[in-house]
Amino acid sequence: MARRQVFDITHFGARPGGVADCTDAIAAAIAAAAAARRSEHSSASTRLIVRVPPGQFLTRPFNLSSGLELQIDGTMIGAIGAEALERWPQLPPLPTYGRDRDGAKKQRYQALIMASGAHDLRIRGRGSVDGQGAWWWARRRRLRAGRPHLLELYNSSGVELAGVTFVDSPFWTIHPVYSEYIHIHHVKIRAPLYAPNTDGIDPDSSRHVLIEHNDIRCGDDHVAVKAGLNALARDSFPLYSTENVTVRYNTLYAGMGIAIGSETSGGIRGIDVHDNVMHGEGWSVALHVKTTPQRGNMVANISFRHNAVFNTTGFMRLETAYQGAKGKPLPVSYKPTVISNLSWLSNGYQHGDRTRSKWMCPTSYRTCHGLVIKDNSMPRGSTWRCAGVGSADVAGNLPAGLEACMHRGNSPRKSARRKGRHAKDIKSRKKLSKAGFSAACPFCAERDRRYKLFRATD
Repeated sequence: MARRQVFDITHFGARPGGVADCTDAIAAAIAAAAAARRSEHSSASTRLIVRVPPGQFLTRPFNLSSGLELQIDGTMIGAIGAEALERWPQLPPLPTYGRDRDGAKKQRYQALIMASGAHDLRIRGRGSVDGQGAWWWARRRRLRAGRPHLLELYNSSGVELAGVTFVDSPFWTIHPVYSEYIHIHHVKIRAPLYAPNTDGIDPDSSRHVLIEHNDIRCGDDHVAVKAGLNALARDSFPLYSTENVTVRYNTLYAGMGIAIGSETSGGIRGIDVHDNVMHGEGWSVALHVKTTPQRGNMVANISFRHNAVFNTTGFMRLETAYQGAKGKPLPVSYKPTVISNLSWLSNGYQHGDRTRSKWMCPTSYRTCHGLVIKDNSMPRGSTWRCAGVGSADVAGNLPAGLEACMHRGNSPRKSARRKGRHAKDIKSRKKLSKAGFSAACPFCAERDRRYKLFRATD
């Protein structure tokens, strides 16, 4: 049995209560544990534990070291206010983004908990990390730098994260980037629906990531698999690709679903999303692949299988012109994003309002091939939409009509007529909305109200 050596932050001056700044005490406990690891008196089998005991501890950002275990049994509260902001470290943008992802600012605020170049690291416990995100959300357009994550694993390997609850992150909650061999399990994530950009778990330009048995309720994507978005990410393939990520057995409540993208420039391949349960509770797309032709590189070998979905506005979706990127000219130096070998197998929309699924690839690029869509089910009255898919194997889906949709979507003349019908549908929906159509569906009315509020503050 491994020997334990515990470095309790209260022994280094941390005071519970959530008022006194404990940053220096936490850093001192981590430094003492790191020194013990380097000491010749410390056996390699000794577990060096930095412990946050029960109680509330206010902190600014701090950095973790290799070979340690951060045991969180109390509540770590991120400092807020003008004084905390002045002392909050700023970092350059990620190399594969070029500018910060939060509003394209030149700098980004460091994550509250940061591990850079660390290995053999554990973050465990029954406690929580509270980012006090509402303060950041209200000021996001006025900040000098991009909002911080709650936890960032930067260029790290061999990291296990388990048991901790993460609450109200200012931006993306858990962000492994340029990292490998990451295991995130039995974690809870909490943020209000539509709280801006509060993704749950975002593996980014990382490999060998296992995300399982987590409980997530957040304001944006529950899980978003990313790989940067600039020329460095594209041109350095496969240095910044994301590969071998498994997302399984997670329970997902309010939030925007499980997404591949939209940042895909480094290339994404080998992603398996299976046996997750998504309870919906708002506007979202459950199983989503999103990118743009301008991102370049590829999205390949992606599988969504045996996922159960409830009460979402979108069920399965592929869009390669995400957020209106269709028709924009491509740079001459690289080919458009190639989509290949994607599968949606035996996924079920369990109950709720009618929903829709769509696979939309710009017909001018014809970059989507090898789709397999089989044995998925949606309620009666749900709809399929398709355009520009080069090749697809389709069978056993409910309701009927996906095969015909794929055929129509690949016919330029019929596709144009469908586009005209879609425009008429939008006008009809606006008329119905003015006539009080949403009032007949309380869930839809609340969903639309919250979505409009979200878009107004985005």
